[in-house]
Amino acid sequence: MNKIPNKINILGKEFDIIYEDFSDHAGTEYNGALEVCTQKMWINTHRTHIQQQEESLIHEITEAINIMCDINLKHQDIQTISAVLYQVLSDNKLRFGD
Repeated sequence: MNKIPNKINILGKEFDIIYEDFSDHAGTEYNGALEVCTQKMWINTHRTHIQQQEESLIHEITEAINIMCDINLKHQDIQTISAVLYQVLSDNKLRFGD
């Protein structure tokens, strides 16, 4: 059972999470994608383990925050922050809310 939701709220905006096999996109090695203007996130289901999909979700959330709050983080910074956040949340079994 997939633990990633189909929708997520970021700063009051509801984003649809779309699971897609990116293998049809020639040359792409992306694990996820984001389009803030349409409030959509894509998670690559091809060649990726559920843990990679979860980490990709954290990455796309971080990307959305970066864009929506005009923080101007570099992509490498977003990759680092999201990888560390995923590790901390996962290893410590942190869960918030209901």
